[in-house]
Amino acid sequence: MTNPPTLARGASLTAATWEDFRNRLEHDCIGPGVDRHHTADPVFCVQSKAYVYGLEDLYGGTQVACSADGESVHENPLDFYNHALGEEEQALLDQTALDAHGERFADIHLREQWRLLGDLKNVNVTNRAEHWRHVCSHFTREAAEAFIARKGHDYRDGLRIYVEAQPYSWEINAIREAIISGRLVLNDHLPEAQCTMGSGPAHAAASTLKTACRIHTEFMINRYLIANTHGRWDGAEKAQRHIELCKFYVAIFTGVMLDDVLLADEFERVHEATQALTDNMDEVIGFPLESRPDYDRLAPLFFEHFHALAVEALQMAPQAVPGAEPDPAPPAHPTAGRKLAELVAQGYEPCGVMIQRTNADCTVTRGAVSDGGMVIWWHPEHPAVEQDIEVDESLERRAARTGKAEVQ
Repeated sequence: MTNPPTLARGASLTAATWEDFRNRLEHDCIGPGVDRHHTADPVFCVQSKAYVYGLEDLYGGTQVACSADGESVHENPLDFYNHALGEEEQALLDQTALDAHGERFADIHLREQWRLLGDLKNVNVTNRAEHWRHVCSHFTREAAEAFIARKGHDYRDGLRIYVEAQPYSWEINAIREAIISGRLVLNDHLPEAQCTMGSGPAHAAASTLKTACRIHTEFMINRYLIANTHGRWDGAEKAQRHIELCKFYVAIFTGVMLDDVLLADEFERVHEATQALTDNMDEVIGFPLESRPDYDRLAPLFFEHFHALAVEALQMAPQAVPGAEPDPAPPAHPTAGRKLAELVAQGYEPCGVMIQRTNADCTVTRGAVSDGGMVIWWHPEHPAVEQDIEVDESLERRAARTGKAEVQ
């Protein structure tokens, strides 16, 4: 049976998942779920178990035996004897116990077992103390449980949910209360003017560019998703496709040739920024870790996130997107500014880095204003000009004598 989509497991924000989230929040904060943690201001923290080793007896802790490689750690000497030692080491311990106490290792006093284990060359007997490290926080218990189910294999010593009461986290509490009461709602039907970032030529160019990027990256994105699929995982292709995507965005926004992109500072910035998506696809777009992905649904989600991260990393504001015609920047030098103003008054129009005017005879006069205010006009190619050239008489005589012409 397929579980319904939920924000707790990384589903997209929709009217259905928002309502599910609001219901779970109400259950955990003012409903029956409060009985498990006894606070109306909970934050559900996931913590990982960790240990501090090497404590002296004076500072407490639990006595443990550790193998030299750290792979085997046991709080009971007999467990270490049975599970961490080879037959030769077990025989050595038994013989040592027989010589010292007349009994095998398993039959001697616990204190003597610890002492004999500590005498072995590749065994360290010490004290350790347990503590818990913060991993992440969630609004609801179900979200914390989903994280443990999804990522628990990465924490060998275990995870737990610890509920912290946060009565003085006023911003979090105000948002939580507004969601539960219905004052803070999801609005998927904003007017178009409020949903778009700007309008006019710049916005149209940004939209066109985004569509072009989606078309060009479609193959790379689908191959990247396939390389992450359970049973088809391919680390080499994952790295290759991620690099290809980053190279494309750096090249398209900076104008650097693809062969030179890897040397550009922007490449590292885009590659690092987009790892927020590529390293957490299960959380960001709901990519399944152990089942077949729905590529038709996931590819557009991947593109939207990757495009946003890459553009943000390149610091491309919507009005600066390539293809949009920006307003002409004023010249740096005041003289150039005055000269440009005079030309505009005469009917010339700025056109990129040039100025131009259409004349009455339908010809076009073009030019440019330098930083110092000098106007450089563009003219069609001039016809050849005849020139009188004076020739050195000595050259004429030498040419007549040798039959060859020399040019100085």
